[in-house]
Amino acid sequence: MLHRLLLTAAAAMCFAAAAAGAPYLDREKGFSVEVPEGWTQQPSNDFPLDLRLLSPRRETTRGMCLLMSQERSNTKNMTQAEINAAMKDQANEAFWRAILTGDQSARVTDLTITVAQETRGERTVGRATVQGTATRENVALPFQFEMMLQAVPGYSYMTHCLVKRDQVAVEAADIKTVIDTHTPTGSAGVIASVLPPRGAATPVAAPHPIFDAEADAFRASLREILKRTSR
Repeated sequence: MLHRLLLTAAAAMCFAAAAAGAPYLDREKGFSVEVPEGWTQQPSNDFPLDLRLLSPRRETTRGMCLLMSQERSNTKNMTQAEINAAMKDQANEAFWRAILTGDQSARVTDLTITVAQETRGERTVGRATVQGTATRENVALPFQFEMMLQAVPGYSYMTHCLVKRDQVAVEAADIKTVIDTHTPTGSAGVIASVLPPRGAATPVAAPHPIFDAEADAFRASLREILKRTSR
């Protein structure tokens, strides 16, 4: 029965229609997103956090999304095709599990992780739907996370949304709006070309992890989410 409930909650998020949102553009940090109706916007300069979005129903649902970005020197000279190959190889179930279990300030148990990768324009995007229970300061939170990692040459963008597991259906459409519309627009100018040089060989996956800093950013967002929900 419990397994069926978990699958139902995940399906509600996957198949919900996106809600209409208001456009939000941050030219300095190079991203745009549609903010669901009624959600509170809290811009941030607390690196790597760019923007908090808080649901008007947060007291009941704990609904929120954190949007982050980083400038990344290790991908600056990579083509988009090479970054995509690394994303396909490295943004796997083990990557997301290590993020959620690698922070000693929170105890995350009963994890169910569903990994997906999708193509957005020229980018391969890594996504995970995560269900589990997080315990911090003796407060247990049965949660569902929607997490997304995007990377372009020289920059990465991360989305981390939370909802209580028994409230997934209430926030599904709004969280889908945030996940679907959080988009790199370029930072301080034009994003480097997403096309490999003419005559370049087919890219292969990077031989070493290139998303370690992004994993650390997700761990920081996990700490903030749990801090806010345990108040």
